Amino acid sequence: MGVDTFLVVPTTSVARARRAFADEEDTMHVGADYVALYRPDPFSGVSADLARFGPQYARELPAWMKKELDPRGILVVPQVGQAFAEPTYADVVASAGAPLFLPIRVPRAARTKRRLLLVALSQNRRRLVEHEPSLVRKLVDDRAKRAIPGSLELDDVWIDLQKALFDVLAGLDDPAAEVLAPRVGLPLYEDKVVELARLVPPGEVLARAAWLARLPVGAIERLPSGREETPASRAFPGILGPCDADDDVCAATKPRAPGRRKRTRPAAELQHALERVRAFYAEHCAGGQALLAIRFRA
Repeated sequence: MGVDTFLVVPTTSVARARRAFADEEDTMHVGADYVALYRPDPFSGVSADLARFGPQYARELPAWMKKELDPRGILVVPQVGQAFAEPTYADVVASAGAPLFLPIRVPRAARTKRRLLLVALSQNRRRLVEHEPSLVRKLVDDRAKRAIPGSLELDDVWIDLQKALFDVLAGLDDPAAEVLAPRVGLPLYEDKVVELARLVPPGEVLARAAWLARLPVGAIERLPSGREETPASRAFPGILGPCDADDDVCAATKPRAPGRRKRTRPAAELQHALERVRAFYAEHCAGGQALLAIRFRA
């Protein structure tokens, strides 16, 4: 038989607490400045899932009582052997030895960035990933443990960089400018972490390598800071479409109204990222290799 749970809640008005939990009179214990409320949840389960039970229990309390909660959270103790003879809340905490406090709010999820991983594929690598697309997720998960030969990873600077490359074209349409998130090739894999992994064939990769090689030195830095966005730049990254990595879509899919860009990154930072991309293509993509372009969250 499992051991259930008691919440120990401090209060400045025991009488008010009694009224609020009148239906629980048979299972409620009262001290000088606290009440102990019985909950039929196994203590082992509560202690193993603090982030779930803490906010759940907090929602059950009256608003006035929530304002008086211990800053450390809601104190929970196992049901067994509890007489609650301690006169004060501080005494209950002290008698617990190693008190267990539940968080009152749902912990905020760690903020992730939209990252990009480019991997040059030899014929053997290409056959492997085509045969087993789930290797894409393994590449993403293991990239911090071991270096991936012939690869380049960028944080979310890739989004601003791709927008700037569209602006370099000054409104001209050239698919080869899609060097970071090409929309050609075979969609290979996606899940809740990987927005999309696309296998770009060698001919398309060579076209992008050649486009980068022709790009003038300092092309990004020479763009005017208050320039008007081109249609392609304004629509990006919404044009990449929906993905499983987000509950809704990767980004707003509707292009924004025409206007001038508020530069969010220094031109020098974008230029540095561009040189890394240019070097990657020159070193790993000029010999007829395919390219694996992976957009993911981390």
